[in-house]
Amino acid sequence: MVNFVRHELANYDHCLAELAGKAGVREAVRVIRARVYGGPIAEAYPMLREECERQEAERRSKEQEL
Repeated sequence: MVNFVRHELANYDHCLAELAGKAGVREAVRVIRARVYGGPIAEAYPMLREECERQEAERRSKEQEL
């Protein structure tokens, strides 16, 4: 459900597309993800808050491995 909301009901993909090929894109993507997960989705759908936090933590963990 979180993925559906992120891709279909938020500006997420549009924001990421605007960043493609620009300097600092990795950090910008991290900030956008944090804002989308922790902001609009979790606020609009409180029952998804825990899953938003889990997905964001999982992505941060994967980024640290790189």
